[in-house]
This record gives sequence, structure tokens and C-alpha cells, in this order.
Amino acid sequence: MSQMLSMTGVTVCYDNVEAVRNVSLSVDEGQIVTVIGPNGAGKTTLLMAAIGLLASRGSMVFRGSDIRKMSVEDRVERRLCLVPEKRELFSDMSVADNLLLGSYSLRDRSGVQKTLDEVYDRFPRLKERQRQAAGTLSGGERQMLALGRALMAKPALLMLDEPSLGLAPLIVREIFRTIASLRDLGVSILLVEQNARAALETADYGYVLETGEIVQSGPAKDLIHDPRLIILDEPLTGLDAVSARHVKGLLAERVRRGGTVIMTTHILEVAERMADRIGVIAAGRVLAEGTLAELRQQNGRTDKIGRAHV
Repeated sequence: MSQMLSMTGVTVCYDNVEAVRNVSLSVDEGQIVTVIGPNGAGKTTLLMAAIGLLASRGSMVFRGSDIRKMSVEDRVERRLCLVPEKRELFSDMSVADNLLLGSYSLRDRSGVQKTLDEVYDRFPRLKERQRQAAGTLSGGERQMLALGRALMAKPALLMLDEPSLGLAPLIVREIFRTIASLRDLGVSILLVEQNARAALETADYGYVLETGEIVQSGPAKDLIHDPRLIILDEPLTGLDAVSARHVKGLLAERVRRGGTVIMTTHILEVAERMADRIGVIAAGRVLAEGTLAELRQQNGRTDKIGRAHV
């Protein structure tokens, strides 16, 4: 399997602020790779650098060629395509005209009609609305149109920025089924998403981006079951002693492997024995927060956390 895109040590700055730092990732031919992370992690910035809209440092190779100094137009002509987060459709133009604009970069236009028919086959609703203005479409239909327009350029690598943003759950599932089906066309995909589960269920490989840096990567199926952060509400409630010890052991192992666990409990002994830091909440307010030793000092005791703080 040949490599479609390779980024090595990529850094992107806004003025003097590094929004993306030393990021390395790769996408192989026919592969779906996802970059997941919270809002503000630098995911969109990474795609903007890949398509050439933002300057970057580091190595960026697409289909064997160094593209870092290429214009956006040259990258698109080499069949690198981006579907931006806001879809960027021409609202006053018809669905059909929006689709045809997607083929502008093709030098050989003899197959444009065939490609258009294939897009209509993949998105029947677009064919039904081909004369309708793009601005009158629903959110899901607009996302389909954005995908269809990108496919008109016959991309080798399709980069998708938050394709599920603002869509209803049923439409999100439909969009991700469509993304998965693009493997059949031989299209490689770099998928940026906040919807981590949907993205990882669709992708072959995943990267986790936090504050501009890759903090975790691996096969998507492994990342689904290997979260860095686990939030638990009273995980020991109702368990017998043996089961409680087992759960404690699993959580301790997760922390030893570099994970983070946030848990609530009303059992002070559990908090004292398991937690590195403890927050005490009453009536919706945080009354105290710190290590066990700090909380004991605040409470004027050296043995247990006083119940006055619970």
C-alpha cells in the first residue's frame, strides 16, 4: 500500500503563536485516517496548512511530491481536495451548477458528465433537487452537496473538516456511511472530527490532537477502547468487595498507562485511597480542592477529611 500523504514535523503559527506544533501523520492509499480532538485543538489549522491556505514549517509530501511551496490551485490539480467546515457553497446557484464548479480543475473534461451521474447515483436527493438553489437545502443536503462537489474533482485524497457539524444524529449516521463507502472509489480520506466515536468507527487509523500536538495515535478500533480520559459517576456504588477491588485495579492500571480518571464518590475512604487530587462539592459549589495532604491541612486535621466539607 503506497503512501498518499505524509506530514513530518509540521508547525503552523498565527503571528507568533504556534497553533500546531511538530505534528507528524500519514495517510495511505485507500485508507481513512481521522484526527480527533476538542474544539481549538488545531484540527482545522492542520487541514488549512495541508491545502496551502496557511504557511507551515516541516515536511509535507503528497503522492511523492513536496507540496509545501505549491499554490492551492496546484495542490487541487494534483487531486488533493478539502471540504471545509462551513461547506462554502454558492447559495444563489443551483445544485447542478455547484457540482459542476467542482470539476473546474480537471484538464480532461470528457468524463465530467459521467462523474456527475455517479454523484447523483450516490446522492439521489441532489438529483431530485438539481435545479434548486443551494441556499434552500437542509443542513444534511448541504453537506451532501459539499461532498458531491469535491468528488467532481476526482480526488485522490479528500480532506473533510467536521462533516457532522450541526447535523441531526440520523443525518450524521448517513453522512458517515457515505464517507465509509468512498473506499469503493479508491479515495483516501483525512477526516477531522469532534465526534470521536463516529469518526473512529469509520476510520482505519486515528490521531488525537490536543492543544496543537498529537498526544495519541493508533488503529481506530484500538483508540475506541483506549480513551485517555474516563469520567465515572459513583463507579463503586452497589458493588461487593471483590468487584470493587477489581474496578479499583482496572482504574489504577489505566492511570499507570498514562490515562486520566475523573470520578465522583460519596465514600470518603475511596477518595482518600484512590485520588491524586480531590474536589469537595456541596450545593453545587466547590468548597475545597487539592491533594489529600492539602485538604487535611485546610481542615486542620491529619487523619481524615472532615465531614464538614462534604
